Amino acid sequence: KIDNTVVLHNGIDMVRFNTNLYDKNKILKSLNINDNNFIIGHIGRFSEVKNHQFIIRVFREVKNKIPNAHLILVGTGELENKIKADVEQFGLMDCVSFLGNRSDIPELLSVMDVFLFPSHFEGTGIALIEAQAMGLKCVVSEGIPQEAIVNNNVFTLSLNKPIKEWCECILEENTNNVDKKNEERLKKYDLNVIIKKLEKIYSGDAL
Repeated sequence: KIDNTVVLHNGIDMVRFNTNLYDKNKILKSLNINDNNFIIGHIGRFSEVKNHQFIIRVFREVKNKIPNAHLILVGTGELENKIKADVEQFGLMDCVSFLGNRSDIPELLSVMDVFLFPSHFEGTGIALIEAQAMGLKCVVSEGIPQEAIVNNNVFTLSLNKPIKEWCECILEENTNNVDKKNEERLKKYDLNVIIKKLEKIYSGDAL
């Protein structure tokens, strides 16, 4: 029953999330990844909630289908060594890149073909917002809040679904269905829009 509350979303700099700004081949070369690889990416700390073990299982299935698949993992955390051990056990070290914490997230997103985000749950999922801003196909779990799904390139699956179904969803060819309504939903995460809202609050103007 509080009527004097304003919600400000975590803003992102939309200008940076434009594939045309980046040289994909140059970025892949800097990462020692072949430019003909099918790149699956994930951004998130190595913790239980982010479900990295599931990511590795899904990637292993994809790798069995298309040998040129490569996985990029961005982030650090308490489970990083465990996940590295799993990757080594499955014989996938040559096709999984552990990149640690990075400041060049738009550049990394620009080389991905699919963004994989199977979290058990999320508060918002800013990494997913950024992936959508970049125009990526995103395959996510039902633990992602609807608020974080802003366009039609997001495909949601239950974590109870077989790994095979996740693999099929990743490899299925989908047309880019971003329309004007999607763009409007994405705008509420635009840093410039957030700044203007905040300025109005500070100046006492009605929103």
